Amino acid sequence: MKVARLPVNEQERLKSLNEFFLLDSLPDGDFINFTKLASEICGGDTNCGLVDIDRHWSKFAVGTPSSTLLNDLVFGPGSSNKDLIIVPDTKSESDYAGKDSVIENPGVRFFARIPLFTEQKKVIGALCILGVKPLNLCDEQVLALKTLATQVVRHLYLLKKISDLNQLQIEQKSAYADLEKFSFVASHDLRSPLNNIISLTQILKEDFAEQLNEEGRDYINFLNNAANQLADLVSGILEYSRSSQILVDNKEEIIMPELIGEVKKLLNAPDHILVKYDVNDHKIRASKIALKQILLNLCDNAIKHNDKAEGLINVRFEDGPRFYTFEVADNGPGIPKQDQKRVFELFERANNNHSRAIEGIGVGLSIVKRLVEKSGGEIRVVSEPGKGTSFIFTIQK
Repeated sequence: MKVARLPVNEQERLKSLNEFFLLDSLPDGDFINFTKLASEICGGDTNCGLVDIDRHWSKFAVGTPSSTLLNDLVFGPGSSNKDLIIVPDTKSESDYAGKDSVIENPGVRFFARIPLFTEQKKVIGALCILGVKPLNLCDEQVLALKTLATQVVRHLYLLKKISDLNQLQIEQKSAYADLEKFSFVASHDLRSPLNNIISLTQILKEDFAEQLNEEGRDYINFLNNAANQLADLVSGILEYSRSSQILVDNKEEIIMPELIGEVKKLLNAPDHILVKYDVNDHKIRASKIALKQILLNLCDNAIKHNDKAEGLINVRFEDGPRFYTFEVADNGPGIPKQDQKRVFELFERANNNHSRAIEGIGVGLSIVKRLVEKSGGEIRVVSEPGKGTSFIFTIQK
């Protein structure tokens, strides 16, 4: 049996083909539609396939032509694999009539091969149609087959892009998980020596204060304060790391007044700050743990920064067609316009010009933004210095 001679540009074709990583993939539903359409255009068996050095790989075939026959017809005599070949009658075409594979398949009388070109004009395979009767294609049929071949290649590119994106997503998730693990371990391991420093400086302040002069006591106070600030920073990193583990997809029924009541108990607000909520006995479906953390952080942030003799925090809720909308408003010092975007960034805080020292390290609002976005919503801030701040966020139903 004679073996079809490979075209001179075969190595180039194989290189282009391998870039799609498709040779060992399973048949695809869309290719079924492509090949059935080609079969309807010509009324014959159809095979949409790719050929490497020693394998014929078929995405889908209407009919079951042999691999030998396909190879002989795909790599036709004196042809480049870039050529469009149409053989109206294999018995009458001298280049094909004497081939063993054609003689062994007497039912194959018509053959057409439409090459599949990449965007770089390199061929990676062919759409092949085999008919049981001689057939002369009209110009419209040839054009339809060329168009179909173009759609096949576009589909291959789409599959490749999806595969590349999936791989990139896997790599990003792995890198993100490693980073989260590192931040958690590093923060956890820092807590022990920091606690020792805080304890030792506290002992020095309490038990050895009389043995130190004023400058020595100042140094001890400075060391103690710095250690406490660093401990708060480490705690913030741990808290931010844990926030990524909150599962926002685990939705459950939430009775809003009960949830707000739980938040108020956790806040333990000072007597001069009133936390009000304007919600009915409304029931919603959302991630309770995520929503509670969001409301807790926003209310806690409002309490920490409130500078009024009589502080007020209002929690409001609205049920929309696609989103739940929440608002946490306070009568605190407000946030300058130039700071309103960066307050959501990690370790950033607004620069308020009131006398009371601002607590916190700038982690709470970063966690809020992260959880809101994981819940399919958005958050924004509306504020006027001296009058208060409103944080408005949505959660997707």
